[in-house]
Amino acid sequence: MAAISSKDHGRSRLRNSYATFGPGDFLVTEQVAEYTGLSTSFYEKRRVKNLPPIWHKLGGRVRYLRAHIDEWIESNRHGFDGGNDG
Repeated sequence: MAAISSKDHGRSRLRNSYATFGPGDFLVTEQVAEYTGLSTSFYEKRRVKNLPPIWHKLGGRVRYLRAHIDEWIESNRHGFDGGNDG
C-alpha cells in the first residue's frame, strides 16, 4: 500500500498520483475525484446516502480501494460491448 503522509493526507501528491497506485492501494477522496473526473462533493454525498462506490473509514479518515473504484466504474458501463448477438 502506498504511504500517505498524515500531515498532508496525500494532497501534495494528487496530480496524476493515481497512475502509480495499484488495485490494492487506498486513495483519498480527492484522488478518486481526479481519477474519475467527478467532484469530491459527489463522493461525499454518496457516502451520506450509503451509495457505492465502497469506501473505508481508517483511523477516522475516508479511503477508497483503487480496485473498488475500478469495479464500480466497470459496473456502470453501458452501451455496445462488441458482442455478436445474432
